[in-house]
Amino acid sequence: MIFGIAFLCNDIYSQDISKKVIHDKISNVKKQIKDDSLRLSGAVKVHAGYRIFSKNNAKPFEYKISANVNASYRGLKIPISYNFSNGRSLYRLSGPNLSIPKFNNLGVSPTYKWAKLHLGTRTMSFSRYTFDNLRFVGTGLELAPKSFVLKSFNGKIFQSSLSDIQLANNLTIPYKRKAWGVYTGYKTKTSEYTAMIFKADDDINSIIVPSLVPKVKPKANTAVGISIKQDFVEKIKVSYDWAVSAVTYDQFSQRIDIPTQRSFYNMLGFYVKKESSRYAYAKKFSLAYDDAKGVIGFNYESINKDYRSLGSLLFDNNFKSYTVTFSKTFIEKLNINSEVGLRQDGINKESFSKAKRWIGNVSTSYALNLNATYSNFRNTEKNYYQTIISINFDSVSISLLNHNLNLMANFGLDDDKKSVLTLMYSKQISNRIQSDTVNTNSSLNNDLYSINHSLTNDKFNINSSISLMTNSNETLRTKAIMPNISISYAINDKMDVKSNFLYNYIKSGAVSNKTMSINQDFTYIITKNNR
Repeated sequence: MIFGIAFLCNDIYSQDISKKVIHDKISNVKKQIKDDSLRLSGAVKVHAGYRIFSKNNAKPFEYKISANVNASYRGLKIPISYNFSNGRSLYRLSGPNLSIPKFNNLGVSPTYKWAKLHLGTRTMSFSRYTFDNLRFVGTGLELAPKSFVLKSFNGKIFQSSLSDIQLANNLTIPYKRKAWGVYTGYKTKTSEYTAMIFKADDDINSIIVPSLVPKVKPKANTAVGISIKQDFVEKIKVSYDWAVSAVTYDQFSQRIDIPTQRSFYNMLGFYVKKESSRYAYAKKFSLAYDDAKGVIGFNYESINKDYRSLGSLLFDNNFKSYTVTFSKTFIEKLNINSEVGLRQDGINKESFSKAKRWIGNVSTSYALNLNATYSNFRNTEKNYYQTIISINFDSVSISLLNHNLNLMANFGLDDDKKSVLTLMYSKQISNRIQSDTVNTNSSLNNDLYSINHSLTNDKFNINSSISLMTNSNETLRTKAIMPNISISYAINDKMDVKSNFLYNYIKSGAVSNKTMSINQDFTYIITKNNR
């Protein structure tokens, strides 16, 4: 009897304890929801612009809305980006005006610990030879538990070469280019072993009447690559990148049957070989010695003729190069970064030109006052006039940059360095890329001279500048004079306002035009932290 009563009392007491534990847990959840750990950061920007053209009927008004917000809650990170524009016109001195289409894109990448999901308009990168930081619209996934890494995406990518674009510009997309890719491997602080595959196909049914764009052919591409990086004794670093790419330049061309269904020629079943298909290889080996005093290294790179990937803006091919890199800081103020060596063009047997030349890339800076860079490496330059915001004609193009020189000097006009004068000169020599081919017979020379004065205070910043730009090729010379003034004012800790007034005088051959632009930007900083 006594034991029965004791057991009953203990059971009742245990139930009370259980109810109390449950009640406490529910109370904690309510408290966490009420006093959540939500963090918000980012900015919302609104841009409005009005352009007056003296001899043109291009659409004068444009507006853009962009938002980049980073939200986090108890380890879950959700970066969100949104961009909207009504579109605008690009004025061209020769040929019809080009209309930049309006865009409305949204992207979000929720992240929790080692997992990240991509939705909407996002970017991803595998390697320089396969898929290199192009935007895609679709879905993606990144996993990085411990030393394992996996990246994948599936969606639509934007065209990356002028041959795919109507009217020889990079503004309209004739075919829908669908793509997917997978990147996986093993990564630690001292080693990396990864493999990747990228595949893209133009939808031949996305244009109802293909004859309306006879110069543009639907393409297909599969690129496979590997990447190896290994550090030895902390200071010696070795890396090796290799890739093979198969491109079909016209999907309407005749299919070639392959006896073995899963072989190299159909990329293990992920590619259909046709008469217009081309196969090519790319590889790079690097060895570097890195310590606290500086870096010295050796690089070897070889890219076969016709190497292309629709997921990369790499257009330079048919060469091999041997270079030495050197980087060091002297007397705590002078920094030197350089890469010099020998390059041989025309490495395939069918090439008529097999020229050898010295190549170099040298960058020097002294404190914060003087900077000089020179390079004769060949690099793809998207938006050739991107450093000149005021240029509104033919401003979207792709060129292969052969020579690039930049000189800049800063002078403080007062002790506090709130008033700064900047002198800048840049020169670029490049070849236009057309139909996936570098036009070596047409050279573009671009020179820019600029004087800028900046006056900074706690609340505002005033920038005034005047620039002279000259651009020439074998048949035409263009000049532009561009005075500009912009005023930025911080209303409070969260809101900034910027006004910009710009005047352009452009003359190309016998044709000239004057434009005036008035731009207004509003930026609101988002901050929320409940911790």
